[in-house]
Amino acid sequence: MKKVMIMGCPGSDKSNLAYRLNKKTGLDLYHIKDDTISTNHTEDEKNTWISAVNEIAQKPEWIIEGTQSITFETRMKMADTVIFVDETPLRCVIGYIKERIRESIRKVPHRNHFRFRMIKKIMRYNKDFKPLINQLINQNIDHIEYIELRNENAVSQFLNDIGA
Repeated sequence: MKKVMIMGCPGSDKSNLAYRLNKKTGLDLYHIKDDTISTNHTEDEKNTWISAVNEIAQKPEWIIEGTQSITFETRMKMADTVIFVDETPLRCVIGYIKERIRESIRKVPHRNHFRFRMIKKIMRYNKDFKPLINQLINQNIDHIEYIELRNENAVSQFLNDIGA
């Protein structure tokens, strides 16, 4: 486990898993947050993000966590381990709201605004994104270890089991 891609619906607590995995393994951690690119996602912004992720993915070791679908394919091609956090939409909405409240209190720039479009994205995630994710996993299964974690207990058990 040297190149780890963490995926899942916004609000599924991917960041927490990534931080905890980083502490256990010492792998460099990168967050790819879809809602920090822009509201419009211009072609220039997309290309800039794709180039930045390509550069990170070339490194010998990393954990990349995030929901940015335009970089799914690049990250998965380079990963040796893909972890999918598969929380329910309701738990993800609650997680998203909690995250926005925490970031508002901490006054995190560009991350402290509640966006209804993210709630819509969360509620449609299984329909809009899960088929793409499943397709990419099937295309890359020959070189990745795929791990699906369905709740916080599964995350904790996984982290205990790796024992790094």
